[in-house]
Amino acid sequence: MSGSTHDAWDWRGKGWLIIAGSHWEVLGWGEEEGGNAWVVTYFAKTLFTPAGIDFYSRDAKGLSQRTVSDIKEGLAGIKEVETLAGEVFEVKVDA
Repeated sequence: MSGSTHDAWDWRGKGWLIIAGSHWEVLGWGEEEGGNAWVVTYFAKTLFTPAGIDFYSRDAKGLSQRTVSDIKEGLAGIKEVETLAGEVFEVKVDA
């Protein structure tokens, strides 16, 4: 992965969502050839969702398969998220 950091934050709901909260961490970021910037985040398990990893892309077309493979390979080297890295799947967006 191009960049890595340990930037983290906790989100807490308001109103009736006060019981909802989640912990987020930025695991890495980079840019594909052609300028498509991306970032990878981790979110911890909550009352309502399992833990997971998200890949975000500035380009609505998403990331190339090569970039996804490279990111997954990098994540597989991080003990805390190696299992999640193997479970990553693409969510198609209708544009």
